[in-house]
Amino acid sequence: MKYCTVSTRQMPPLFRSISAVVLTAASCVACGQAHPDSVKDFIPGANYGHGLAFFPANVLGPPNGTSNPQTPNFSQQDLLSLGTGGSITLEFSTNRIVNRPGVDFTVFENPVQPSGQPQQTYADTATVSVSTDGTTWHTFPFDMVSSAPAQIANKANYIGLAGVQPSLSSPRKRRLPL
Repeated sequence: MKYCTVSTRQMPPLFRSISAVVLTAASCVACGQAHPDSVKDFIPGANYGHGLAFFPANVLGPPNGTSNPQTPNFSQQDLLSLGTGGSITLEFSTNRIVNRPGVDFTVFENPVQPSGQPQQTYADTATVSVSTDGTTWHTFPFDMVSSAPAQIANKANYIGLAGVQPSLSSPRKRRLPL
């Protein structure tokens, strides 16, 4: 795949007010840690803007998370808020996302994990689509198991969505993303 789109537009109605914040996408091309080369498209949603001063550098290259899921990275140099209903399409022009057994690529995010509750998250969820030509898109299947208030923070509630697991990757701390 050459393109990867992350979008908050197809989110269930309960989550349309959440703003997804994208760190970056990384492809595991023979686990060589390939990253997108450029931004093909950015459609900001409502309340977008965190990190806009550092765009597009903050969505290209390796993600820079923290080693503590309770205090994720909120640096504008490392994040971009898509806003509610926003989307971004990243292009892999010198590398491709290759469909092989196991993890092929990851979209990094910065949700907060409540202290002492690893099964929970305050997620900023988004759908993920891929394309070989930028015209025909394939959206990864996704589901929200329950919209019951007691289940909102449960990680198992979010299937196939980006923005559920915190990024612990940090090139500065020699922690690789994949």
